[in-house]
Amino acid sequence: MKKVVQRHIQQSERSLKFVLQAHIVRPPFVPLKCRELLTDYILLAKTRLADLKQPLDGALEEDQDIESRKKMNEQIEDDIQKAVVLYQSSKKIPSSIMEASIFRKPYYVGKFLPVLLKPRALPDIPDLRMKFIDALKQVDKIPSTLYTNYLKACKAHMTGMNAESEP
Repeated sequence: MKKVVQRHIQQSERSLKFVLQAHIVRPPFVPLKCRELLTDYILLAKTRLADLKQPLDGALEEDQDIESRKKMNEQIEDDIQKAVVLYQSSKKIPSSIMEASIFRKPYYVGKFLPVLLKPRALPDIPDLRMKFIDALKQVDKIPSTLYTNYLKACKAHMTGMNAESEP
């Protein structure tokens, strides 16, 4: 009977470790109001894993994270291209973007805008992407500090490119 209880405890401990690692590595989506609770939970889970002398196996997750980030950025870039094409045809910001800025704010601010506002060499005559960005700025869908930082980063990017091309 004692061995059965010990085996059960070991299995419970293993499953606890697995669940805690899963929650830390791939946290569930929670509403913005609950983010603080999730952060506290993750901190407690990390503490519990440390108490159980269980490493997080960070190297494996980092490789998976890099791969998933690349896929996510490619998907976001596709979304941006579709939005720019729709903007070109209608001269209006697509409703999907407006809805995302309201109903999917964490995605819009945390993922969409950083990819949209990736520093690049700005053309002398505004291209379609720049016109789209300006349209978003005009309706206050891009925070002014983010927009200012984008313009500064683009200028720095252009001066860096000019410095590389000069002998």
